Amino acid sequence: MLVALIAPGMALAETAKEKQLEARVAALEQQIQALLSSQQQQQSAIVETQAQVTEVKAAQAAPADGKPRIQTGPITPGANPGTSFTYGGFIKMDAMYTDTSDGRIADGSSGRLFYLPSSIPVGGPTADGGDAYTDYHAQFSRFYFSADTVTAEGNKFKAYIEADMFGGGSNALAGNETATNTYAVSLRQAYVSWNNWLAGQTWSNFMDTAALPDAVDFVGVTDGTVFVRQAQLRYTKGPWSFSAENPQTTITPYLNGGARFNSGDNVMPDLTGRYVTKGDWGHFSVAGMVRQFKYLDETDTGGAVSVSGKFNLGKSDDIRYAVNAGSGIGRYLAFGL
Repeated sequence: MLVALIAPGMALAETAKEKQLEARVAALEQQIQALLSSQQQQQSAIVETQAQVTEVKAAQAAPADGKPRIQTGPITPGANPGTSFTYGGFIKMDAMYTDTSDGRIADGSSGRLFYLPSSIPVGGPTADGGDAYTDYHAQFSRFYFSADTVTAEGNKFKAYIEADMFGGGSNALAGNETATNTYAVSLRQAYVSWNNWLAGQTWSNFMDTAALPDAVDFVGVTDGTVFVRQAQLRYTKGPWSFSAENPQTTITPYLNGGARFNSGDNVMPDLTGRYVTKGDWGHFSVAGMVRQFKYLDETDTGGAVSVSGKFNLGKSDDIRYAVNAGSGIGRYLAFGL
């Protein structure tokens, strides 16, 4: 009888424990499901965030107008809308015969390649009479490359580089006429411009390139002609332009017949200003310059003025002129004479 009473009690106890265990298992399963759901939500949030970051990076990398950047496209005509690439040049051969009456022009010097006033022999105690020379060369063959673009904001940008085979002006150092006539590349121009600003090497702002005469020779009539290329920072606004250019003092001793030399002691850049007015009739220009001359502890200041222009006479003819003067014109005139 006692055994019969205990057995149902034990059965009830086991049933209660099973229910508790089942409840705990159910609670654990709910917690696990909650954790899994939370983890999935976090992963979804991470994926969504990564997608947003990718979109932001893509938006930052793309130009404002949706056009591909120039770095991502090939350099071919029409590949980059708004940007143009230009290259060109020419091949030029000079065949010259030079005859001097009193003195010689050194072989390999610039005076044997084109008309250079300072190379004209004028006799002297060591002169041994005149001489004649024949020279052929293609050193003034030229090539250039430029890139022009207009940004989405309307800013104008240009890069330009130009070179020939002049080789620094001395064939004795950069080439020879013995076998292969190999000459060094000579930098003519290399600059970038951004709207009104220009930085790099190009023609001096003091020089009016549009007034230079057309000539088969490298320069043509160099006497009285301003002819300088150098590094500079230039600002142009309408008809006005101003520049700070690389300074250099050229010294020609007047005692004992010393050789000309250059001084690298300058501190102040050469400062120039120019005004140009243009029309169907041609153009007229006025330029001014202020320079510092310095050698060791000696300094001086000079200035110069240039008036130049071109007057058109029909479609194919014109008159070009230039008047240059000043105590500071120095090396700017006729290759420094």
